[in-house]
Amino acid sequence: MGVEDRLRELGIETAENRAFRVEQRGIEYVPEDQRTMRPRELAGLWAGAIFNVEYVVFGTAVRETTLARSDSPGPRMCALSAQDVDKLRRIGAETLSVVGHTSVVAVALSVQANQMMRSWWGNQEMTEVTEGVYAARHLAMEEVTRQARQAGANDMVISTLTHDIAHHEYERLGFAQHFFIVSMHVLGTAIRLGAHESHPAPLGMPVLSINLGA
Repeated sequence: MGVEDRLRELGIETAENRAFRVEQRGIEYVPEDQRTMRPRELAGLWAGAIFNVEYVVFGTAVRETTLARSDSPGPRMCALSAQDVDKLRRIGAETLSVVGHTSVVAVALSVQANQMMRSWWGNQEMTEVTEGVYAARHLAMEEVTRQARQAGANDMVISTLTHDIAHHEYERLGFAQHFFIVSMHVLGTAIRLGAHESHPAPLGMPVLSINLGA
């Protein structure tokens, strides 16, 4: 009998069998002398049930048979339709990669703005929230620009630019403190202008021929 088996027989837990043991208490109270983890160590466990990031990607794989193969290995991803890609090819542009970012800005209202939230003053602009939207957009665009430059692009096409504003309120020193969470989402495609000759050849001027007959 090994040491681990002997410890289990005596009812002594080891790090190995404790990791796979089913929790017996559930949501019941756990005595302090049996609490083996600190709140900081449990933060990730509790946050995992709330903050889940999932991506669902749907697209079409295309094989290039006309233009010269680029130096980048593997397929190039983009967030554009086939029609948009064809338009870029006509002006000599090449799609390089997908760029995207989500920026989050927390905005706490000033004392005056908090008073406006408690009373009806008609349609009033919350300048702090507006500035938060501008700041979130600036951060998002700054990051996708960095991604595009890293991919070797000299321009980019933005497909989607959306934002969400969540309102929160909590009591502070007997007063209601309002704050807003501004999330800015941007998705685009990094492109390189002048990567190759225009293809197919640019369309010529339309010619209207009228044959009046003999």
